[in-house]
Amino acid sequence: MKNILAFFCCFFLIVAQAQDNDQSILTPKPGRFPKVNAVRVFGVRPNSEFIYKIPATGEGTLVYSVDNLPSGLSVDSRNGVITGVLKEKGDFTVVLKATNKLGSDKREMKIKVGDKICLTPPMGWNSWYSWSESVADDKIRKTAVAFEKLGLINYGWNYINIDDCWQGKREGKDLALQSNERFPDMKGLCNYVHSFGMKIGIYTTPWVSSYAGFTGGTCDNAEGNYDVFAISKEDRKQVNQISGSYPGVHRKNLSRIGEYWFLDKDAKQFAEWGFDFVKVDWKPNDIKTTKRFSEDLLGKGRDIVFSVSNNAPITNAEGLSAYSNLWRTTTDIEDKWEKVLSIVDTQFEWRPYVGPGHWSDPDMLQIGNFGIPNSFVKKTVPSKLTADEQYSQVSFWALQAAPLIISCNLDELDDFTLSLITNNEVIDIDQDPLGISADKFWLKSDEIRVMYKALFDGSIAVGIFNTTDLTKEYTLKIERISFFEKI
Repeated sequence: MKNILAFFCCFFLIVAQAQDNDQSILTPKPGRFPKVNAVRVFGVRPNSEFIYKIPATGEGTLVYSVDNLPSGLSVDSRNGVITGVLKEKGDFTVVLKATNKLGSDKREMKIKVGDKICLTPPMGWNSWYSWSESVADDKIRKTAVAFEKLGLINYGWNYINIDDCWQGKREGKDLALQSNERFPDMKGLCNYVHSFGMKIGIYTTPWVSSYAGFTGGTCDNAEGNYDVFAISKEDRKQVNQISGSYPGVHRKNLSRIGEYWFLDKDAKQFAEWGFDFVKVDWKPNDIKTTKRFSEDLLGKGRDIVFSVSNNAPITNAEGLSAYSNLWRTTTDIEDKWEKVLSIVDTQFEWRPYVGPGHWSDPDMLQIGNFGIPNSFVKKTVPSKLTADEQYSQVSFWALQAAPLIISCNLDELDDFTLSLITNNEVIDIDQDPLGISADKFWLKSDEIRVMYKALFDGSIAVGIFNTTDLTKEYTLKIERISFFEKI
């Protein structure tokens, strides 16, 4: 009989639980003994830069080591960052270790050198909900520092992603898109994030203009000159916001793919700067455009995770999953429970396309403090989701093997939010190497919802959710266990 793992049980829809936001950066209190929290499988292409920080917790100073590390890689014993290059395809099973004065812990990880990357769902942070149009170099650097200070890096959180509003002009001999004045040194910024052992992402679109009104990946002229159809500089909030704030992109008819394609030049620039992730935002997501940009990313000497956004149509599932690592299945999420639950209800049809290297993305976790999207954010406020709703969203996402991307202001992170994103057991369910997205059975009333997924060790994770505002009692009967055998 398979082991049944009880996951987050009982969700109460209308339970108000106000959270006090401590304005200082908090430090989590991990166990005293070392614990390695690494993924169990990691993918890299031959001759691409390898960078992986061994996530581990424990009291005092940790010393890191790796058994069976293949030639071409080395580990820094002080911070646990593995770097190097692997030239040949193959699988290598290594043992990651962390030691302190009280003992040691270890975990096996399989390094797979081949054509596939992103073998587990990405975990990280995105700038959109916290900073939107005010995103800048200093805010990204502060986020990297917070990841280390808060200890998130020790639980596997490792992507720092810049969303829309970084774009400047097309310049230079290749006319690759350059950054605006708030990002004076993109290569230096990438190097800074990499120095922590973390990775960094960027945003673009195949449209002429991005949603927030900045330069896109195509143009109607070969010179990459956007002035001919941009709004006047006097009417812009920012000098590089060529079509104005959303929905200016639609009013100016710039939410379309232009005659001249520059994304191949941009992909080369992203790789030269050192980016590891790119979010490409437009709709409807079509297979032809997805395939073209996926080919642009190859052969640039760097592994770059390709995230398609937004509101991907299920009719394109086979093609989108073949050419991208992530595909957004919804419009922009909001911190409203009705929106979260509606997203959950539409995820199950994507299950056949989910697996190592290819993940269905239900958008960002609505936890922590946010700004107002499509604005120059100066102040952030707490999520409108209750504590129970936030528990449930994180649980839903983990069961569905979804990317775990937060977008909150980390300077205002409270103990409750920190506890949500440093729960080893929940993270392990999301990062399970089988990469299976949860299936479901709803009871007739739909008040109690049950989700389940198989895990690599033969066990099954089960989520039981009460979606009413009343206390409910539910027993998972033993005869139900046979129902899971079809997984």
